[in-house]
Amino acid sequence: MAKRFHFYENPNPKSVTKSQEEKDAWFGTKPEDGDAFWAKRIPGLREIYGPAHYGTKEIDTEPHDMFYCDIAPLPPVIHIDGGKTFPLPLAVIAAVINRSSHRIINRRCTCRTTFDCQSYDKGIGCVHIGGPTAEEPDSVARHVSKEEAIAHVKHAIDLGLLPFVGKMDVDNEVWGIWSGEPIFTVCLCCPCCCIPRRGYQYLHPIQKKWQFNPANGLRWKLNHSACMEEECGSCVRQCPAKALSFKDGKLQYDADACLYCGRCQQLCPRQAISIETPDLDGLLRDIFSRYDGQCGDLGFQGQDYARAVIETAEQLRR
Repeated sequence: MAKRFHFYENPNPKSVTKSQEEKDAWFGTKPEDGDAFWAKRIPGLREIYGPAHYGTKEIDTEPHDMFYCDIAPLPPVIHIDGGKTFPLPLAVIAAVINRSSHRIINRRCTCRTTFDCQSYDKGIGCVHIGGPTAEEPDSVARHVSKEEAIAHVKHAIDLGLLPFVGKMDVDNEVWGIWSGEPIFTVCLCCPCCCIPRRGYQYLHPIQKKWQFNPANGLRWKLNHSACMEEECGSCVRQCPAKALSFKDGKLQYDADACLYCGRCQQLCPRQAISIETPDLDGLLRDIFSRYDGQCGDLGFQGQDYARAVIETAEQLRR
């Protein structure tokens, strides 16, 4: 059901590497060539993903082949013991960036460009991390320093974009990493245009389990006395997983459906919703045990993931 691109089916992915001439012909070599590349791609992308974006797609009644991905949404802030908060996505992403040999920022966000986003800058592109990202063409990617990459992610989170991290086979094909070597993807998603996020509600239940996989150890919590219930309803209207609803005027929560993306927490005018973890170390180890190796060498070299990320968070606060 989760099909892999051809280079992942080959025991020697280097054998499918295309020539630089072929890559230049496809992407061009300058930023203006990247604009032309996108102009050609947008009509096809709108045809494929438009029904979900515009709310005209029917819910899948049967699972079907889709390109492999394993993506974890990371709520912008989580609550930990003692009433403290922890900047989960920024700390996780910065810890990986600080250990990377190479990284890029896409010159355009695929989703915002495809649907001509009016709410957020189309130039706030995804971040790809790992040595193979050096293969990405200058026409569609900016090859940046660690500091530039971290600042880009922080800026996106401050604007209200929601980070997803993990593995997406399609990124290699789309962005010119034709060796097939694995990378770590950081999506910086807006609620209005994100293709996977808006399409999630239409997926067959089986496919939901592997397209987005919430990190184990997160808990959703509601302060009933602060919640405005149906008088507000922002969280219900914008939940991409349809995990929130009203019954008899009261907010209802479906833990099995929740993505823990943090959109409801972000929207709540009364701060009635929080996302928590009773075990920060366990949560961080769960995230990295899924991705280290699958997304290439994330550079921890035997260091405890949790301790490394917590130390990164402390550095970011200084």
